[in-house]
Amino acid sequence: MTGSLTDPKVFDIFEEQMQWVKKVWDAPAYLLGYDEIRTGGWEVQPGGTHYTPGELLAKHVTRAVEIVHKYSPDAKMYIWSDMFDPFHNARHLTDKHGYYLCNGDFYGSWEGLPSEVSILKWAGADSRSIKFAAERGHKIVFSANSGRRIKRWMNAAKGTGAEILGFCYTDWHKNYDPLESYAEAIRALPESVE
Repeated sequence: MTGSLTDPKVFDIFEEQMQWVKKVWDAPAYLLGYDEIRTGGWEVQPGGTHYTPGELLAKHVTRAVEIVHKYSPDAKMYIWSDMFDPFHNARHLTDKHGYYLCNGDFYGSWEGLPSEVSILKWAGADSRSIKFAAERGHKIVFSANSGRRIKRWMNAAKGTGAEILGFCYTDWHKNYDPLESYAEAIRALPESVE
């Protein structure tokens, strides 16, 4: 199930949920769940506007950050990288290569993402992606499911100016067998990393 990036009811629900989350947990940090958006850009837009999916997502994430701040002004925020990375799912597409069931692409979505939101980077040790996030002022958490990837990502981060906050074991198949080797790879890193 997906929600439209133009439906204001989504924000009513988000705001209601944020109130409850604040009341029950009062967490110091939140993960904004934007990830692998596979449809968009087909809906009739308010006032006859015609924004691209990237522009719609930029406006959407800006509003989401405002809602988090409204109820938890000092909270840290994190977000998955893919939909805000021009070298991943937010790449500029040609007419030949569409993006799933979207009418357009998510290029430019990062324009709505404040630098205070830290990036959970997944899908490849691409130094261009890391540098892009770093130049926009985002701190980075590497999110992977193998120790080999940690080493590759740390090498890719060299010289990018990225501030790496840490690592998050992430597996979409509930496979925790590599967790020990993942932790060993982290322990093997030098204490001081660029």
